[in-house]
Order: sequence, then C-alpha cells, then structure tokens
Amino acid sequence: MNSELRREYLAALGLACWTLRTRGALAPEPFAAPEPFAAPEPFADARAIATSQAREAGLDWPELRARVAACTRCGLSATRTQTVFGVGNLHADWLIVGEAPGAEEDRKGEPFVGRAGQLLNSMLHAVGLAREQVYMRMF
Repeated sequence: MNSELRREYLAALGLACWTLRTRGALAPEPFAAPEPFAAPEPFADARAIATSQAREAGLDWPELRARVAACTRCGLSATRTQTVFGVGNLHADWLIVGEAPGAEEDRKGEPFVGRAGQLLNSMLHAVGLAREQVYMRMF
C-alpha cells in the first residue's frame, strides 16, 4: 500500500499520521491533533444512526451482504474494488477475525487469500480444521 493511500485510510479512521524526524532537527515539530471524526452527513444525527442500526439488526445474511456491498458511508468505499464480507460456515464453532482486507482480498472479495491466508490454512490444518469448518471475517 502506498503511503498516500495509507494516510487517507488513517485520516478516514480519525487516526493521527506520524512522520520520522529528519536528521539534524533540533526540536520536533509541534504535533497537530487530528480533526475529530465527523460522521457522513446522513448519519450525523444520533436518531438516524439508531434507525439505520435497527433496520440492519433484523437482516438475514444475504440481505446484510447486499447492504454491505452497496454501502458508501465512508470514503473507503471509493477505493475498494469490492467488499470483503465473510466466508465459511455461518454456524461454526470458530470465528476468525482479521484486520482490514489487503490487495489480494479486495481483488478476490474473500478474506484471508494472500500469504496470511496460506498461513491461516496451515494453522487450521494443524488443529484438524478446514476453512469450510470456520467462519472468517475482516474488519
């Protein structure tokens, strides 16, 4: 991931960007606190958020997957190729949760398909499980 895109992601999440000091700098530059995260306009009102959550609470998996695929609530939706929802057994005893999807996951629309996915497959195999026996999700 290039540094400009990383800064955009961090800014969208309301996280401060840190930079290395240059050699010979006598004092660090003053730290500017990030602007507080502002919710997108349609959801700035708490009642609108509660109403939206209530509408989504009763959805089944296919409906929720469709809503996630159509979601544009944050700026990250502009840079994704597709959403990475989740795969596996919805009634599994094991839930595997990972960080935000990488480039491979974005390209294929499935979590844990890159190098981390190969490692996860090996780890699952070591404890006697297959990918199909667990549910995998990324946030």
